Amino acid sequence: MKNNVVKLLIVIFLIIVIIIVIIVKNNMKKDVAQKTSTEEMKSKQIVSTIESAPDKSQQEEDKKSVKIEDDSSSPSEEKAISEADKNNSIKSQIQPETKEEKEKQEIDKDTVAIINDFKITKSYLNEKIKILPDQLKSTYKNDKEGLLEQLIIREVLFQDAEKKGFTKDLDNIQDLEQKKDKAINNFIADLTQKIEISEEEIEDQYQDRISEMKGASFDEVKSDLRNYLIQQKKTEMINQYIEELKNNAKIIKNDRWIAEQQALKPSNPLDTALKNGKPTILDLGAGKCIPCKMMAPILEELKKEYAERLDVEFIDVWQNPGAGKEFDIKIIPTQIFYNNEGKEIFRHEGFFSKEDILNKWKELGIKF
Repeated sequence: MKNNVVKLLIVIFLIIVIIIVIIVKNNMKKDVAQKTSTEEMKSKQIVSTIESAPDKSQQEEDKKSVKIEDDSSSPSEEKAISEADKNNSIKSQIQPETKEEKEKQEIDKDTVAIINDFKITKSYLNEKIKILPDQLKSTYKNDKEGLLEQLIIREVLFQDAEKKGFTKDLDNIQDLEQKKDKAINNFIADLTQKIEISEEEIEDQYQDRISEMKGASFDEVKSDLRNYLIQQKKTEMINQYIEELKNNAKIIKNDRWIAEQQALKPSNPLDTALKNGKPTILDLGAGKCIPCKMMAPILEELKKEYAERLDVEFIDVWQNPGAGKEFDIKIIPTQIFYNNEGKEIFRHEGFFSKEDILNKWKELGIKF
């Protein structure tokens, strides 16, 4: 009996040992499998890195390429450049992006405009107002922005005249402002001297306005019509030339100063007229212009006869030169027609008879 018990204990012990051995072997297999998997992954990463990395010769070429682009950059300098790029990136988000905006920001407070390299300062502009005729002085006193526009035009014309040699014979003139005016006058005279008006153009003009001639024959008004057409062509040519000069010039304006002037500017009578619900005709001309003088009594008649139904306004563009630009005037006189809502619906250049004005309103669907 005792021997049987001993045998049973030995068998149990052997079974336990076998179980332990099996468990240990299984664990060892798992460890090996995990290790193998890890090694395979590492191997794949190494292969991938080797395949994607440039070979030594390519690295050398890249180094040469970098060296050609910036031969003087050391590692420390490259780091500094990188930092500078970061700073510039941050700075660009705060500062204006365009060169023009940066230049405007940098213009000093005493300068109202820069035309190429010529500065128009506040004191220069104020001195110009002082020497203006009384008639213009009162106009520009409340419209310094308009005067600035005229000074810009004057400067671009002078710079072009100087470039084309129109100051060579003016050394005897010591005053620079007088020299500028003289050079500009000579330049414009030369620019417009080749304007010619054909007999046919004069005849066409006469036939178009025969109702305005009050019985005068063609020969009687031929000279006046020629002068009128020449003046028209001169104005068109000069205005076009000025626009080209301004487009090609580097002009920087002090926006803050301009905003201040606009705030001080008195209200325009036209603005009031366009809000009263009546149609409006605006005539832009000048006191000494021949066709403008012919328009004056017509405008006066319209103003009296249709006072309750039509607003009639007049702006002298010689006394108020800024209006020429504001209304894009190329020829004087110019009449602009506005409907009841204050919207421009038609414009006419040159003399316009009373009969033609009233007929045009009818064509536009507005009757008085």
